[in-house]
Amino acid sequence: MTFLPAFLLVCACLYLWTRGSERKHPPLPPGPPADPIIGHLRKIPPKGQEDLYYEWGKIYGDVMYLHVLGRHIIVLNSVEAAVDLLDRRSANYSDRPRFIIYELMGWARSITFTGYGKIFQKHRRMLQEYLNVKKVVRYQPIQARETRVLLQSILSAEEERDNFLRRYD
Repeated sequence: MTFLPAFLLVCACLYLWTRGSERKHPPLPPGPPADPIIGHLRKIPPKGQEDLYYEWGKIYGDVMYLHVLGRHIIVLNSVEAAVDLLDRRSANYSDRPRFIIYELMGWARSITFTGYGKIFQKHRRMLQEYLNVKKVVRYQPIQARETRVLLQSILSAEEERDNFLRRYD
């Protein structure tokens, strides 16, 4: 009997804490009902997810919310939704997760791991100057030459193939 008040107090605190955290986050898009803890893990097949998402899209709409083992997933089921959220409103929704391990390895300044913001936009503009559709055509002779070098190397020493391929990582 002495544990009952403590148990009720813990339950009340948990209830108030979860209600308070719900108010801090904006509402999420609709999605299918999830299992406790594992979320939608059982419902998403290892292959053919696109067919399932298409069927769910008919029920829940073009923007759908899923979660798997605490990982939040937003599924965009139409080109219009993708263009609207990822192109027109990219400042709100475009970003990359932060990986501490890459920062420890010294890769944090790489554009691959840079979060969306002024630095990312500056680097992207610089890259676009040399990697746009019109300019990449200039690189085709170099790519063809390097492809010939790779193939000749592999043909001359097939057992060293992995080492030759590493050159192009």
